Amino acid sequence: MRFQGRPLRAVRRTAQRGATAVMAALVTSTVALTALVSVDVGYLFFQQRKLQNIADMAAMAAVQSIPGRVSVAAASAAANGFVAAGAADRVTPTAGYWDPALTPTAPHFSSIVPATAVANAVQVEARKENGTFFAGVIAALSGNSRPLLHATAIARVDTTLGFSLGTGVARLSDAGPLNRTLSALLGTTVNLDLASYQGLADSAIRLGDLMTELGVGTVDDLINLDARLPRLLDAALTVAARENLLRGSLATAGAASALAGGVRDLAVRVATNAGDSAASVLSIAALLGNKESAADAAINLLDLLTTAAQVANARAGIQIDNLGIDLGPLASVMVSTRIVTPPVMAIGPAGKVQIGPRAGQWYAVAHSAAARVRLVIKVLNVGIAGVTLPVEIEVAPGTAWAADAQCAVPRTNSSVSIGVDTGIATACIAQLPAIGTTYTCSALPKARILTLLIAGIDAKISLPLTATTQTVTFSGSEIGTTKTVGTNGVGQALANALFGSGSVALDVVALGIPLPLVGDVIGTVLRPALYPVLLALDPILQPVLALLGVQIGISDVKLESISCNRPVLVF
Repeated sequence: MRFQGRPLRAVRRTAQRGATAVMAALVTSTVALTALVSVDVGYLFFQQRKLQNIADMAAMAAVQSIPGRVSVAAASAAANGFVAAGAADRVTPTAGYWDPALTPTAPHFSSIVPATAVANAVQVEARKENGTFFAGVIAALSGNSRPLLHATAIARVDTTLGFSLGTGVARLSDAGPLNRTLSALLGTTVNLDLASYQGLADSAIRLGDLMTELGVGTVDDLINLDARLPRLLDAALTVAARENLLRGSLATAGAASALAGGVRDLAVRVATNAGDSAASVLSIAALLGNKESAADAAINLLDLLTTAAQVANARAGIQIDNLGIDLGPLASVMVSTRIVTPPVMAIGPAGKVQIGPRAGQWYAVAHSAAARVRLVIKVLNVGIAGVTLPVEIEVAPGTAWAADAQCAVPRTNSSVSIGVDTGIATACIAQLPAIGTTYTCSALPKARILTLLIAGIDAKISLPLTATTQTVTFSGSEIGTTKTVGTNGVGQALANALFGSGSVALDVVALGIPLPLVGDVIGTVLRPALYPVLLALDPILQPVLALLGVQIGISDVKLESISCNRPVLVF
């Protein structure tokens, strides 16, 4: 059979070859298109991953300097290859608060920081217009915009602080009273020189190193540790010796181990969770469950030694008699101190707990010791004449809390704000009962404070020493620095009460007969004898009381450490 002069078979072959060519062209075009699209998809995937890395790095950099997050995030993005070429290209950092408990919905970030908290996270949004190879040509021909890539990253950081209230010795000038104080605290004879105390006061060890020496691996293990006072002090001094921190006589061979070995064998609670009412040396608070960050905190050696000794004796309290502070040949002061509540050092983040049983409370809180301090001041005791001033001060606990903390690079530009509520103290001048006896000052009889021939002055004074809540600010360069807030010391306060413009009325008695005119006696006898002694009392007495964490009318706040942990990507 023929088809227009050609055999039908030939026509069929020609048609088949044409169909094959068309199919081949279609397949080739499809493969080429697929290849081009694959290239575009692969390129966009690569660019998206690159943009995500840029956002991740920018968030981790910005969270380390939240106040300067805009410039820090921009610098980080530029260093990692981000170039803003299009109108939509940008890197936007937003400070906020990350807390799964407070914001249950992922990614648990809110740009609204609770009023009682501080920003702890930064969210970075990165946008970038990206051209492609094949699709980009089509987009350009069709008038459509280029693909817009978007990446989001959230990084958070916990700033862990270590600080103490009233447990540091800011002024060291005489080792004698300190030795007597520590001897009573530790139940052994302590005979360290001033250089040893200064070395302890100026040195700090890392909590993690102490944990290793105590044989515990986690902060929770430390909290659950049943420790003994000699073991704790031996571990602390071993770490200090290994880091060459010991000074003076304490640095001689065997001195540190001999001191720890002679300590009274008492149980001591090393650490508790913040909010636990049990007496402990350290109160550890964790933000968002990051409790292990406390291991990087530093602990002052002298604070650790004295606080641990008081915690070990917390049930019975501490009574230290006959410190024998000498104010000269005609004046002396006898001091008896009873610690009722031992101080504590705090480790944790700044701000308040937002949710849970401790909601509204500060994360990291330190308390100073509650105590009764009895002073018997004697001046000019020469038989027929003399001044004796018996004073007992009841000191309520002071409180300090980490209100705010901002880390910066370099670390010296960091800042920490610590709120301080100085304990209210009440001084009582009267005939005092035995130490430990419960009494009210108004019910006690008057005390004879001046004897002069056949005459005398009797007095009973109840003097409140108060202070208001204050905020102390530390810079990153002030780690280890002690700052004092509050009212005047006890000597100054007593001097003002007795001889100030609003001084109380004193009873003058001669042969049992009251004499109402007392101004001349106070002016000519009592004030010249007693006023300078009272003023000289504070610089001598305050370091001894500070060693015990007892602050009368003032509070010593010491910033032990700032640990700006590594930033963590949480989204």
